[in-house]
Amino acid sequence: MTAIDPYESSPAACRDYDPRCAEVARLLADLITSRLAGSVVEHIGSTSVPGLAGKGIVDLMYLYPQGGLARARDALDSLGFQRQTGRDPFPEERPMRIGSVLYDGQRFSLHIHVIAADAAEARELLAFRDRLRADANLRAKYVSCKRGIIAAGVTDRLEYCYRKGEFVEDVMRSLRERVYPERLETARLVLTRPTEADWPEVTAMHSDPRVMATLGGLRSAEELQAGNLRLLAFWQNDGFGWWIVRHRPDGRFVGRGGLRRLNVNGRDEIELGYGLATEFWGQGLATELAAASVKAGFEALEVPDLVCFTLTTNLRSQRVMQKLGFRFERHGEYANMPHVFYRLRREDWQTANS
Repeated sequence: MTAIDPYESSPAACRDYDPRCAEVARLLADLITSRLAGSVVEHIGSTSVPGLAGKGIVDLMYLYPQGGLARARDALDSLGFQRQTGRDPFPEERPMRIGSVLYDGQRFSLHIHVIAADAAEARELLAFRDRLRADANLRAKYVSCKRGIIAAGVTDRLEYCYRKGEFVEDVMRSLRERVYPERLETARLVLTRPTEADWPEVTAMHSDPRVMATLGGLRSAEELQAGNLRLLAFWQNDGFGWWIVRHRPDGRFVGRGGLRRLNVNGRDEIELGYGLATEFWGQGLATELAAASVKAGFEALEVPDLVCFTLTTNLRSQRVMQKLGFRFERHGEYANMPHVFYRLRREDWQTANS
């Protein structure tokens, strides 16, 4: 794959899943992010869900930061992606670029959706993808819907998209009703969505050398402030994030933790994270927080799996993961430091908790 070629339109179809689509998506994401450092590209659509039949078009979502729309359009244009032609194109304030690539002897059509990183549409597209990845029954219903449209004689791509859009909207409506809780209580903890009022306590914990020894070392004042801002941004961008954790009996600050969306070594992940003030270590509270987070992830978000990772030296954190059923996946690096990576799959969690 060396160039972005002109888009090749063809009649609507529902083809079997082609695993090469995932590799094409990865190569394209690398190509795009190499042009704009710090940009985020997500693989979405049917080709992003292993085993799901569909049009066979590789859909990517290019997420641009506030004020970055013009730069994003220019970057894609310079790479050879084209503007849409034909009926009902996306508007330039929410554009889509198209193209095709030759890979492994096969021509793959491309759709690049250009969406603001904080847009509700971006959150919904990712939520729909994650729901399909997690639910085999939903995948089967979606394929049945698409094949039914084709069997009815629909060959026009735009009409096909409109027809299956009704199914997608029904799923999205149900997802909107599944809310990741902004407030949650466990036996000993109260978990709440962060506000700026929590920053002094979070900053104090993250300034404790004993805590930060487990998190890669002390941070500068600027890094601490950036971390506080991220606590708010996760919720604003994704509709979920880390909670502030307080002691239920007396309201004392315990720490922070929960789930957040994170790009880990080029892969979009939902990460379980937790950090507690030292006075609350050794009481099982990290496990209590993590267990509530896992339950919310699999029941409210319905994600297919969760990743959790820590420094190779942090044996206390690794024991928490193991208690919850996370399985060791690999050694690797994160933030240029050696880590161990664990993963818990939804079906394994359901089996263990049935």
